[in-house]
Amino acid sequence: MKLKGLATSNIRNWLPFGFLLVGWGGALFLFISASPVIVVTDQYEVTLYGKERIQATCVQSSLGIWKPLRLVYGERGEDPERLVLKIGLAARRPALVLFPSWFYEGALHYTKVYPQVPVGIWFSEKELENETAFLSFPGYVGRIDYRKDMEHLVSLFLEKSPLEVPRLKIDEESWAGTTASQVQAALGKAIQNRFQTKKIPFGGTSPESYPPDTETNAGSLWIMGPSSVKTLAEKGSYVLYSWQDPRYVPPSVVVLLDDSRWPHLVSFARDIWKRERQKGERQIWYTSVQRFLKK
Repeated sequence: MKLKGLATSNIRNWLPFGFLLVGWGGALFLFISASPVIVVTDQYEVTLYGKERIQATCVQSSLGIWKPLRLVYGERGEDPERLVLKIGLAARRPALVLFPSWFYEGALHYTKVYPQVPVGIWFSEKELENETAFLSFPGYVGRIDYRKDMEHLVSLFLEKSPLEVPRLKIDEESWAGTTASQVQAALGKAIQNRFQTKKIPFGGTSPESYPPDTETNAGSLWIMGPSSVKTLAEKGSYVLYSWQDPRYVPPSVVVLLDDSRWPHLVSFARDIWKRERQKGERQIWYTSVQRFLKK
């Protein structure tokens, strides 16, 4: 009787672990058997963003959506049919295929060959001249809202030092198309709104005297556009849009804004699946990931 009671007690003690093991096993089976998400890239993007960063992002994103995530390498200017064939070899029926903007033709061809598979493409600021084509894309288009970025940027500087906010300036030459004026207006509005809504005026300046005298401040903080090819001066401070690893940007960069698709893979995938179910808007807007590099 004692042995029987002891055995029953041991079974009861191990029962929760058994259920946990079965649960994890079931979750792992669902992960392995799930249709994968295909992310199309090329060697240039991997080199620019960093192979290790992309690998880490892919692992995190795969866990975030609980589906296998596979990279398919294409070549710029590659025949769309060949690219579609590569994707087909990687997965017969993927849950989703994500393209960068420079593979627009391949993405368009994929939607024609596999209309049942959701397709997303990441619109780049550098592709403004092709905006009409992207707006007519039959799949989903991920975009960065640079005007919203300005609001977040002002909030970021307010947390660090309110006196820095009036020094933010747009480097218009580095912004493509009409975006410069739009971003400039958004920045001015964000600064003014922050001034007027703060209960205690910062920097000894009242809202009535906006904009403040910036001559007393040391230099401006220049916000460089995503299409910028300028060489940053050794002297001066910059807010830079770049996909580069923060460890390798020039020391003059105060804030790094990542407007690439990589930080948004999980959100982009989930938003596409949600809009597929609800037949929602095909343009999906995001904000850049901001990193304050100076303490």
